[in-house]
Amino acid sequence: MSTRILELLACPLCKASLRDGNPLVCEKCYHPFPIQDGIPVFLPEETWEDPTKRINRDHHDREAAQYDEMHLHIRREARLAKRILGQVPPGGRILDIGSGTGFVPKHFPHWEICCCLDISRGMLERLRDTIGRPNLYPVQGDAENLPFASDSMDIVTFAATLHHLPDPGRSLREAARVLKPGGKAIVIHEPHAVAPGRIHYLFLAARFKWHSLFPGKVGREAAHWARSLYPELPEEEAIRAMNRANLEANIQQGLHPQQLFDAPLRLDRFETYYSGRSFFDRIRSILFPAEGELFFAIAVKCR
Repeated sequence: MSTRILELLACPLCKASLRDGNPLVCEKCYHPFPIQDGIPVFLPEETWEDPTKRINRDHHDREAAQYDEMHLHIRREARLAKRILGQVPPGGRILDIGSGTGFVPKHFPHWEICCCLDISRGMLERLRDTIGRPNLYPVQGDAENLPFASDSMDIVTFAATLHHLPDPGRSLREAARVLKPGGKAIVIHEPHAVAPGRIHYLFLAARFKWHSLFPGKVGREAAHWARSLYPELPEEEAIRAMNRANLEANIQQGLHPQQLFDAPLRLDRFETYYSGRSFFDRIRSILFPAEGELFFAIAVKCR
């Protein structure tokens, strides 16, 4: 294990430092954490007491190979991340929570260290194989029990992550712990609580829930991805299984950016925006700038 990353890691259970080797061993509670094919795994049995975490792991493992092609919002998220994070000076240490296939780290090669945490091993393997830079370190772990040392990161990012978590507030408190004083937590592409109904149906549409209503192109795409994800099932059953898995994995249907951050994090900036890019959506964003279906937020850790 590289010294650069080892000094940033910590036991997710007691937050003590780790002894090098395979497995990594906590120097306080002596819990072992294996390294599998170069990826340290910080998922003790306590992680799976909440069944939604296992659901999200299995769901994203299954989708990892074709995730970017299935989910068209990835391009929008990447553009937004580039605009926001492009303002961050290079050279620091960043932790990207819920990295997925890596649309945040792939656009920012100039940071000193980029730690990419996800509960899905399939996602991390896709990230590692497609990006594979020497300053990028995939880590399999739980967003609500971060395996990183306190005051170790300059930036923590969540891109389309919080709505998958059973307790987003707990994950943000963990982000505050690992941030250095003055560091920033950046939340991107999350459902805005002002429009939970609208965003709920947008999620359904994005994942081809309306296959039975629109049997044309949408239906063909739904059938294609469903057969790819569930080859063992007949087509209609595969589509139902795909829809059910997506609904179960998207736990939070709406979040309040003003209520997300507790001390020592202070909300510095947030904006809402609409999911579409049509002329109508642009007019809506001008007339109702605070009622967009999605939002991003930046919070600063008080010194």
